[in-house]
Amino acid sequence: MQGGSPVEQEQNNYRKFDGLAEIYHSARPAMPDFPIQIIRRYLGNSPDTIVDLGCGTGLSTVVWQQYGNRIIGIDPNQEMLEIAKSAFPCGLEFRKGSSGNTGLKKESVDVVVCSQSFHWMEPVSSLQEISRILKPGGVFAIIDYDWPPVCNWKVEKCFSQLYQFAKEVEQKEKASYQRWNKEEHLPNLQKSGLFRYVREMLFSDTQVCNADKLYRMALSQSRIQTALKYQPQTMREKLQKYRLLINEIWGSREFELFFCYRMRIAVK
Repeated sequence: MQGGSPVEQEQNNYRKFDGLAEIYHSARPAMPDFPIQIIRRYLGNSPDTIVDLGCGTGLSTVVWQQYGNRIIGIDPNQEMLEIAKSAFPCGLEFRKGSSGNTGLKKESVDVVVCSQSFHWMEPVSSLQEISRILKPGGVFAIIDYDWPPVCNWKVEKCFSQLYQFAKEVEQKEKASYQRWNKEEHLPNLQKSGLFRYVREMLFSDTQVCNADKLYRMALSQSRIQTALKYQPQTMREKLQKYRLLINEIWGSREFELFFCYRMRIAVK
Protein backbone atom coordinates (compact mmCIF):
# COMPACT_ATOMS: atom_id res chain seq x y z
CA MET A 1 0.00 0.00 0.00
CA GLN A 2 1.37 3.39 -0.93
CA GLY A 3 0.46 6.77 0.50
CA GLY A 4 -2.25 7.61 3.00
CA SER A 5 -2.00 8.96 6.51
CA PRO A 6 -0.81 6.74 9.40
CA VAL A 7 -4.44 6.48 10.54
CA GLU A 8 -5.58 5.33 7.07
CA GLN A 9 -2.71 2.86 6.87
CA GLU A 10 -3.57 1.32 10.23
CA GLN A 11 -7.27 1.10 9.36
CA ASN A 12 -6.43 -0.89 6.24
CA ASN A 13 -4.08 -3.10 8.25
CA TYR A 14 -6.50 -4.01 11.02
CA ARG A 15 -9.27 -4.83 8.53
CA LYS A 16 -6.92 -7.50 7.19
CA PHE A 17 -7.61 -9.51 10.35
CA ASP A 18 -11.39 -9.51 10.03
CA GLY A 19 -12.59 -13.11 10.25
CA LEU A 20 -9.25 -14.38 11.61
CA ALA A 21 -9.70 -13.78 15.34
CA GLU A 22 -10.90 -17.25 16.35
CA ILE A 23 -8.27 -19.21 14.47
CA TYR A 24 -5.61 -16.72 15.56
CA HIS A 25 -6.55 -17.20 19.21
CA SER A 26 -6.61 -20.99 18.97
CA ALA A 27 -3.33 -21.36 17.06
CA ARG A 28 -0.86 -18.66 18.02
CA PRO A 29 1.57 -19.11 20.95
CA ALA A 30 1.23 -17.05 24.10
CA MET A 31 4.07 -14.63 24.83
CA PRO A 32 6.81 -16.39 26.88
CA ASP A 33 7.98 -15.29 30.31
CA PHE A 34 11.56 -14.32 29.36
CA PRO A 35 10.71 -10.83 27.97
CA ILE A 36 8.86 -10.03 31.20
CA GLN A 37 11.92 -10.80 33.29
CA ILE A 38 14.20 -8.66 31.08
CA ILE A 39 11.73 -5.76 30.98
CA ARG A 40 11.39 -5.77 34.78
CA ARG A 41 15.17 -5.81 35.13
CA TYR A 42 15.56 -2.84 32.78
CA LEU A 43 12.75 -1.00 34.53
CA GLY A 44 14.44 -1.50 37.90
CA ASN A 45 11.20 -2.09 39.80
CA SER A 46 7.78 -3.70 39.50
CA PRO A 47 5.62 -1.98 36.87
CA ASP A 48 2.33 -0.44 37.88
CA THR A 49 0.73 0.07 34.45
CA ILE A 50 1.49 -2.12 31.43
CA VAL A 51 0.16 -1.60 27.90
CA ASP A 52 0.05 -4.38 25.33
CA LEU A 53 -0.23 -2.41 22.09
CA GLY A 54 -1.68 -4.42 19.21
CA CYS A 55 -2.86 -6.98 21.74
CA GLY A 56 -5.01 -8.98 19.32
CA THR A 57 -6.94 -11.61 21.26
CA GLY A 58 -4.98 -11.03 24.47
CA LEU A 59 -2.42 -13.84 24.22
CA SER A 60 0.39 -11.38 24.95
CA THR A 61 -1.66 -9.49 27.55
CA VAL A 62 -2.70 -12.23 29.95
CA VAL A 63 0.92 -13.22 30.72
CA TRP A 64 1.34 -9.88 32.54
CA GLN A 65 -1.53 -10.53 34.94
CA GLN A 66 0.59 -11.17 38.02
CA TYR A 67 3.18 -8.48 37.28
CA GLY A 68 1.26 -5.19 37.38
CA ASN A 69 -1.68 -3.41 38.95
CA ARG A 70 -3.20 -2.28 35.66
CA ILE A 71 -2.77 -4.24 32.44
CA ILE A 72 -4.31 -2.67 29.32
CA GLY A 73 -4.64 -4.37 25.96
CA ILE A 74 -5.17 -2.00 23.02
CA ASP A 75 -6.11 -3.05 19.49
CA PRO A 76 -7.97 -1.43 16.57
CA ASN A 77 -9.78 -4.65 15.60
CA GLN A 78 -13.09 -5.06 17.43
CA GLU A 79 -13.40 -8.75 16.60
CA MET A 80 -10.02 -9.46 18.22
CA LEU A 81 -10.98 -7.42 21.29
CA GLU A 82 -14.27 -9.28 21.75
CA ILE A 83 -12.44 -12.60 21.93
CA ALA A 84 -9.89 -11.13 24.34
CA LYS A 85 -12.64 -9.87 26.64
CA SER A 86 -14.41 -13.23 26.52
CA ALA A 87 -11.28 -15.33 27.03
CA PHE A 88 -9.75 -13.20 29.79
CA PRO A 89 -12.63 -11.50 31.63
CA CYS A 90 -10.93 -10.86 34.98
CA GLY A 91 -8.15 -8.46 35.91
CA LEU A 92 -7.41 -7.16 32.43
CA GLU A 93 -8.64 -4.09 30.54
CA PHE A 94 -9.18 -4.20 26.79
CA ARG A 95 -9.93 -1.10 24.76
CA LYS A 96 -10.07 -0.02 21.16
CA GLY A 97 -7.32 2.29 20.03
CA SER A 98 -4.48 2.68 17.57
CA SER A 99 -0.71 2.79 17.84
CA GLY A 100 -0.79 6.50 17.06
CA ASN A 101 -3.68 7.30 19.38
CA THR A 102 -3.93 5.14 22.50
CA GLY A 103 -6.18 7.55 24.40
CA LEU A 104 -3.91 7.28 27.45
CA LYS A 105 -2.52 10.15 29.49
CA LYS A 106 0.97 11.52 29.04
CA GLU A 107 3.64 9.72 31.11
CA SER A 108 1.11 7.34 32.64
CA VAL A 109 2.59 3.96 31.66
CA ASP A 110 5.60 1.98 32.92
CA VAL A 111 5.83 -0.61 30.14
CA VAL A 112 4.62 -0.80 26.53
CA VAL A 113 4.90 -4.09 24.66
CA CYS A 114 4.24 -4.86 21.00
CA SER A 115 4.21 -8.63 20.60
CA GLN A 116 4.16 -9.76 16.96
CA SER A 117 2.41 -6.51 16.04
CA PHE A 118 4.79 -3.57 15.50
CA HIS A 119 5.35 -4.41 11.82
CA TRP A 120 1.70 -3.42 11.25
CA MET A 121 2.23 0.05 12.78
CA GLU A 122 3.54 3.17 11.09
CA PRO A 123 6.80 3.53 13.04
CA VAL A 124 7.25 7.31 13.35
CA SER A 125 3.81 8.20 14.72
CA SER A 126 3.68 5.00 16.79
CA LEU A 127 7.02 5.64 18.50
CA GLN A 128 6.00 9.22 19.24
CA GLU A 129 2.80 8.01 20.91
CA ILE A 130 4.63 5.28 22.83
CA SER A 131 7.18 7.78 24.10
CA ARG A 132 4.40 10.18 25.06
CA ILE A 133 2.59 7.70 27.29
CA LEU A 134 5.72 6.18 28.85
CA LYS A 135 7.00 7.54 32.14
CA PRO A 136 10.65 8.66 32.25
CA GLY A 137 12.64 5.47 32.65
CA GLY A 138 9.77 3.44 31.19
CA VAL A 139 10.51 0.48 28.92
CA PHE A 140 9.26 -0.32 25.42
CA ALA A 141 9.74 -3.78 23.89
CA ILE A 142 9.06 -5.16 20.42
CA ILE A 143 8.82 -8.96 20.53
CA ASP A 144 8.65 -11.07 17.36
CA TYR A 145 9.04 -14.74 16.57
CA ASP A 146 10.33 -16.13 13.29
CA TRP A 147 8.31 -18.32 10.93
CA PRO A 148 8.32 -21.24 10.66
CA PRO A 149 8.96 -22.61 14.16
CA VAL A 150 11.71 -25.23 14.44
CA CYS A 151 10.12 -28.68 14.23
CA ASN A 152 11.10 -30.81 11.21
CA TRP A 153 13.09 -29.77 8.17
CA LYS A 154 10.62 -31.24 5.67
CA VAL A 155 7.71 -29.44 7.33
CA GLU A 156 9.65 -26.19 7.55
CA LYS A 157 10.57 -26.41 3.85
CA CYS A 158 6.97 -27.14 2.85
CA PHE A 159 5.69 -24.22 4.94
CA SER A 160 8.30 -21.86 3.49
CA GLN A 161 7.25 -22.82 -0.04
CA LEU A 162 3.55 -22.21 0.54
CA TYR A 163 4.32 -18.97 2.38
CA GLN A 164 6.49 -17.77 -0.51
CA PHE A 165 3.63 -18.49 -2.91
CA ALA A 166 1.27 -16.51 -0.66
CA LYS A 167 3.74 -13.63 -0.60
CA GLU A 168 3.93 -13.58 -4.39
CA VAL A 169 0.13 -13.55 -4.66
CA GLU A 170 -0.06 -10.69 -2.19
CA GLN A 171 2.47 -8.65 -4.14
CA LYS A 172 0.78 -9.37 -7.47
CA GLU A 173 -2.64 -8.33 -6.17
CA LYS A 174 -1.20 -5.16 -4.58
CA ALA A 175 -3.22 -5.64 -1.41
CA SER A 176 -4.31 -2.44 0.35
CA TYR A 177 -2.26 -2.81 3.50
CA GLN A 178 1.34 -2.37 4.51
CA ARG A 179 3.88 -4.18 6.61
CA TRP A 180 6.98 -2.45 7.89
CA ASN A 181 10.19 -4.46 7.72
CA LYS A 182 11.01 -6.08 11.06
CA GLU A 183 14.70 -5.62 10.30
CA GLU A 184 14.11 -1.87 10.57
CA HIS A 185 12.68 -2.01 14.11
CA LEU A 186 16.04 -1.50 15.81
CA PRO A 187 17.24 1.31 13.47
CA ASN A 188 13.86 3.03 13.83
CA LEU A 189 14.17 2.97 17.61
CA GLN A 190 17.72 4.29 17.43
CA LYS A 191 17.09 7.13 15.00
CA SER A 192 13.86 8.25 16.70
CA GLY A 193 15.87 10.03 19.40
CA LEU A 194 13.13 9.18 21.90
CA PHE A 195 15.00 6.63 23.99
CA ARG A 196 18.14 6.71 26.15
CA TYR A 197 19.13 3.12 25.47
CA VAL A 198 18.24 0.65 22.73
CA ARG A 199 19.37 -2.90 22.04
CA GLU A 200 18.35 -6.20 20.47
CA MET A 201 18.46 -9.67 21.99
CA LEU A 202 17.62 -13.18 20.82
CA PHE A 203 16.04 -16.05 22.72
CA SER A 204 13.96 -19.17 22.13
CA ASP A 205 10.90 -20.75 23.68
CA THR A 206 9.41 -24.23 23.60
CA GLN A 207 5.72 -24.93 23.01
CA VAL A 208 3.85 -28.23 23.01
CA CYS A 209 1.89 -28.69 19.80
CA ASN A 210 0.06 -31.22 17.64
CA ALA A 211 -0.49 -31.56 13.90
CA ASP A 212 -3.88 -29.85 13.93
CA LYS A 213 -2.57 -26.81 15.78
CA LEU A 214 0.48 -26.56 13.53
CA TYR A 215 -1.83 -26.55 10.52
CA ARG A 216 -4.02 -23.86 12.09
CA MET A 217 -0.89 -21.76 12.67
CA ALA A 218 -0.48 -21.68 8.90
CA LEU A 219 -4.12 -20.71 8.43
CA SER A 220 -3.73 -17.91 10.98
CA GLN A 221 -1.21 -16.19 8.70
CA SER A 222 -2.87 -13.18 7.12
CA ARG A 223 -0.70 -13.54 4.02
CA ILE A 224 -1.97 -17.09 3.48
CA GLN A 225 -5.54 -15.89 3.93
CA THR A 226 -4.92 -13.30 1.23
CA ALA A 227 -3.72 -16.02 -1.15
CA LEU A 228 -6.83 -18.08 -0.33
CA LYS A 229 -8.90 -15.10 -1.41
CA TYR A 230 -7.14 -14.45 -4.73
CA GLN A 231 -5.80 -17.91 -5.69
CA PRO A 232 -8.07 -20.29 -3.74
CA GLN A 233 -7.56 -23.51 -5.70
CA THR A 234 -3.76 -23.39 -5.79
CA MET A 235 -3.49 -22.22 -2.18
CA ARG A 236 -5.81 -24.99 -0.97
CA GLU A 237 -3.73 -27.57 -2.84
CA LYS A 238 -0.55 -26.33 -1.18
CA LEU A 239 -2.20 -26.25 2.24
CA GLN A 240 -3.48 -29.81 1.74
CA LYS A 241 0.04 -30.98 0.87
CA TYR A 242 1.30 -29.30 4.05
CA ARG A 243 -1.46 -30.86 6.15
CA LEU A 244 -0.86 -34.37 4.80
CA LEU A 245 2.85 -34.05 5.54
CA ILE A 246 2.46 -33.00 9.16
CA ASN A 247 -0.18 -35.68 9.74
CA GLU A 248 2.14 -38.28 8.21
CA ILE A 249 4.99 -37.26 10.53
CA TRP A 250 3.12 -36.79 13.81
CA GLY A 251 -0.36 -38.24 13.46
CA SER A 252 -2.23 -37.51 16.69
CA ARG A 253 0.93 -37.29 18.83
CA GLU A 254 1.99 -34.13 20.65
CA PHE A 255 5.46 -32.76 19.99
CA GLU A 256 7.64 -29.77 20.83
CA LEU A 257 8.04 -26.66 18.72
CA PHE A 258 10.91 -24.24 19.18
CA PHE A 259 10.16 -20.59 18.41
CA CYS A 260 13.08 -18.27 17.71
CA TYR A 261 12.40 -14.79 19.11
CA ARG A 262 13.90 -11.35 18.55
CA MET A 263 13.31 -8.62 21.11
CA ARG A 264 14.15 -4.97 20.55
CA ILE A 265 14.04 -3.09 23.82
CA ALA A 266 14.28 0.62 24.61
CA VAL A 267 14.44 2.71 27.77
CA LYS A 268 12.91 6.18 27.69
